Amino acid sequence: MRTTIFIYTLLFHFLVTGQEEQKFVIKGQVTSKITNTPLSNVNLICNETGTITNKKGMYRLRLDMSPNTTIQLIASHQGYKNDTTIITDIKNKTNIKVNIELNAIATSLAEIDLIIDNS
Repeated sequence: MRTTIFIYTLLFHFLVTGQEEQKFVIKGQVTSKITNTPLSNVNLICNETGTITNKKGMYRLRLDMSPNTTIQLIASHQGYKNDTTIITDIKNKTNIKVNIELNAIATSLAEIDLIIDNS
């Protein structure tokens, strides 16, 4: 009886922990959708891991995840709309290239009157 319980416990443990994490590298470039120019200092976040783009808009993000996981990559930059990219079917891939285009946010300001008192 104890042997049977031990075997079932071992099998359950291997089924639950059997999915090993795999190392992935997501890399690419972030550009402005309107001007097609590279954007520097864009924040890219996936789960609790993040990075920023360099002066050429390039980024590289290393992740340790299960190959069955869907990756959600969020790109954000001041003056631009956040972009969420969903990456699926990552089995048998270690390098994933994702280029992102961010849309600028149009902001209109209210008119102000400037009065100068020369007295």
